[in-house]
Amino acid sequence: MRSLILLALAAALPAQQECASRNDDGTLTTNTSMGGPNLSFAMRLTAESNYTIAAAQVQTGLLDGSGTMAIWSHDSANDRPARNISGDGTYTQCKVISWQGAALPTPIPVTQGQVFWLVWSMPNGSRTPLSLAAVGDIPYRGSFDGGANWNGANNGTTPWPARPYKIRLFCPFPTNPLLQVGNGKTGVAGVPAIHVTGWGARGNELGINLKLAAPAASAILALGTQAQLQIPGIADLYVNPIVTFALTTDGTVGRGSGTAHLPVRLPNGGITGFPFAVQWFVADAAATAGLSHTAGVHTTLN
Repeated sequence: MRSLILLALAAALPAQQECASRNDDGTLTTNTSMGGPNLSFAMRLTAESNYTIAAAQVQTGLLDGSGTMAIWSHDSANDRPARNISGDGTYTQCKVISWQGAALPTPIPVTQGQVFWLVWSMPNGSRTPLSLAAVGDIPYRGSFDGGANWNGANNGTTPWPARPYKIRLFCPFPTNPLLQVGNGKTGVAGVPAIHVTGWGARGNELGINLKLAAPAASAILALGTQAQLQIPGIADLYVNPIVTFALTTDGTVGRGSGTAHLPVRLPNGGITGFPFAVQWFVADAAATAGLSHTAGVHTTLN
């Protein structure tokens, strides 16, 4: 149903469309986290074809904070990253588990068979982006001094075996920015926050995340066209709903806040220039009229 409806939704900035991935199999190991602090985590990749890398994501979360992504060249003699050739792309990490990452300051072209490294820095203790797959295929290294020195054996053997790390790479594609619009409405855990990850290009996945919501509560995610309509005392609407999804936030009543997440895969075709909008609404006894909500997020889908 979701894909059928989204097929109807179908001055751009240079951005990105997914063009390659590793271990994107729908599974995630949930009992490991990234050590640190100040960890730069390098994953060795080999280009399977010719493409230009404009952005990268891994599946992570657990902590809010800031992180970076970069492409480094390969030191073949020592089997480790050589130098940062893209510059550090920065991103704001959301604690909700989802695909998260950054656009690169300088897109990097690679050719089939070329070895390069994706270097990721993250808040200490973030979820490790590991698939449940039995076969590991990505050697890795770690640095705690910004890449001046790298840990790990040259041959990738114990204690540095290849592991099934989850990666998405994106090539240049015209994409408009995701803009937060308006304000949320206060509930039991404060003002619920919306955090959308990804880029609005054909075939990409947007991760639509909810934070600071009432725990164990009914929530509605509305997708549609852009709006700004006030219903006094009840809600500020930043979306004209085309489709809605009913979810329940996680967490325990009386203990902190709840979160929710919905991945939305955009169609490869459809209408160019669609004024897309999204907003969360939460049943919340502590909110006026029993309803809290987030701000909206607006963009134009290409």
